[in-house]
Amino acid sequence: MKQKKPRRQLSSGLRLIVFSIIMGTTLVIFNWAGQWLDVEYDKEYWEITLTIIGFVVALGFITSYTIKNTDDHGLK
Repeated sequence: MKQKKPRRQLSSGLRLIVFSIIMGTTLVIFNWAGQWLDVEYDKEYWEITLTIIGFVVALGFITSYTIKNTDDHGLK
């Protein structure tokens, strides 16, 4: 039976850069969608609502990644 090779983990600095790119991209996409919905339906609440939802989605992704890749001594 073959043993799986351990996956190579990102360094902590690179991990922070990837997290910031994920957070920024998610916020920009959700904000853009909210602006479009505000104009399309002539409302003023879609932008802030979708931006907050985007923040929660990105934070949830980062939190789940961190929990999944954490052992007793910190990040793997």
